[in-house]
Amino acid sequence: MTGRFLYLMLPAVLPGLCATGTSFGESLSPSGQLLVVASAETRGQIAPCNCPALPLGGLPRRASLLRDVESTVAHHVFVELGEVFPAAADPADLPLWARTMGAAYGRMGYDVVVLGDEDASLGPEVLRTFREAFMRERPLGFVVSDSGGGGFQTVRLRKGDLDILCVVLWADCDVEALRPVLEENGDPADLTLGILHGSLLNAQDLAETLPPMDILLTADGAHLEELLWVGSTPIAGPGTQGRRLAFLRFPESAPGPPAAYLLVDVGPQIESDPAMSDLLSLLPAGE
Repeated sequence: MTGRFLYLMLPAVLPGLCATGTSFGESLSPSGQLLVVASAETRGQIAPCNCPALPLGGLPRRASLLRDVESTVAHHVFVELGEVFPAAADPADLPLWARTMGAAYGRMGYDVVVLGDEDASLGPEVLRTFREAFMRERPLGFVVSDSGGGGFQTVRLRKGDLDILCVVLWADCDVEALRPVLEENGDPADLTLGILHGSLLNAQDLAETLPPMDILLTADGAHLEELLWVGSTPIAGPGTQGRRLAFLRFPESAPGPPAAYLLVDVGPQIESDPAMSDLLSLLPAGE
């Protein structure tokens, strides 16, 4: 079943999203299943874009959407693929950005936040401040940045009875070094999520050589309205600046490729979360 067909099946749930009594999360992910939600490249875009017809995005809207999922879907994973920080922030404001954005991602309930190459260029102190603020809000979550150890890192999540292996990848991943890490694992995971900080072309190249994964998530400009298959690996991409999120439903009883895939616009149909708006009001005006 293709992602395009699923996209045509499911948009009827969208009009009531976070604006009425209709629960979007419950509609998309029935009980007994796992919902993975991925965002990418927020780049400091904390408010909706200036598009007059459909002002997409904004962290307060995203917070409402994820809260709806969290309250209605028992087993869920929230993933940010990076970049998080604005490209041209005043260096004097970076500690404030790090504290505020770290707290924001923690409060939104993210399980894995990837800090990208541009984030890392801001220096270790900025990354440390973000990580500390995030962990205060989300002690069981993970903040991952490229440590130069072969272009990959692995983290384990537990969701209900599911053991989930998240394999965070960079474009320069040493696949031959990664292979034994996955294949010699004495306690195999129920579900393997590849999380690539890189382009769609990087994802396609890596998918040809990576060990099998249940999904490979990628960003860097790609937003895929249907799954892209490379061999036996499905690739999904939410696009940039957090204006669209990728929703993937996995059957909990039989882990494997996604049973459903949908891109969701973070648009005017989603009400803003007041607490998130208050937190972000600490940041410099005009960002």
